[in-house]
Amino acid sequence: MDETSWKVFEVTAGKAGYRWWCWIFVGHDTTAFVIKPGRGADVAAKHLGIDLNAKTPMLPGGATLLASSDFATCYQRLGREVEGFVNIYCWAHIRRYFIRAGDAHAFLKTWADAWVSLIAELFCAHRAWGTSASGSKEEALAFIKVQAVIDRIDATRIAQSADPDLFAAAKKVLATLNHEWDGLVAFLEYPDVGLENNAAERGLRRPVVIRKACYGSGSIWSAEFAANTWSILATAAKNHLNPLVYLKAYLNACAEAGGKAPQGATLERFFPWAVSEADQAAWADTS
Repeated sequence: MDETSWKVFEVTAGKAGYRWWCWIFVGHDTTAFVIKPGRGADVAAKHLGIDLNAKTPMLPGGATLLASSDFATCYQRLGREVEGFVNIYCWAHIRRYFIRAGDAHAFLKTWADAWVSLIAELFCAHRAWGTSASGSKEEALAFIKVQAVIDRIDATRIAQSADPDLFAAAKKVLATLNHEWDGLVAFLEYPDVGLENNAAERGLRRPVVIRKACYGSGSIWSAEFAANTWSILATAAKNHLNPLVYLKAYLNACAEAGGKAPQGATLERFFPWAVSEADQAAWADTS
């Protein structure tokens, strides 16, 4: 999950300004966008079917959700309050904190570079773990290496955090690392979960490029239309369909239906999880 700012140029009761937020939720076989006036936990909770006002907020059916994200407070709240919501925090984000500290203070460059190298070791070890056959000797050995790197990171952060002479900017980065530690190491229990939420950040790239050109949406309905359209096309792409070919086929079906949205089986033909072999071949993304 991730979010970025998006302007909606319509006066809204109770809201100052035009700053809204474009959210993305990338699942195993779907990608969903929503554009909402806020960036609080309530937005993600509503999308996920969670009632935050319940005595014990939980996911529908008592499910467990592994949520890869940055450290924004909205995700922290969901992890604290929602039963079954597991924060898997992004190591690429904490890496950036070290890089920024090194760039801002030349005398911290060596310190920051050492941390970046240590995190790089973690990514390499994690890749070996994730690509090993499940239950194999190679997987077991790879996990030992991942745990060893985490142990070194853990020992280093504890030792440096206790150093009274450490520069304030370095202490600030370590304070973030310490505060988010549980979420950063939660991946150890889930071999199939990545170390970063780059999929969500990449998914937001196209809306960000559009934002630079058009500044946002002129109305609430057009913002909702944009989010729905992006959701449909991104989900098609996630299911190995060419979005433009897929969209053209759908619009042709609308034309054949007299300029209206197709109904029944004609519509269901376009559900990515129900695409026939013939349509899969015709609409396939061959790039």
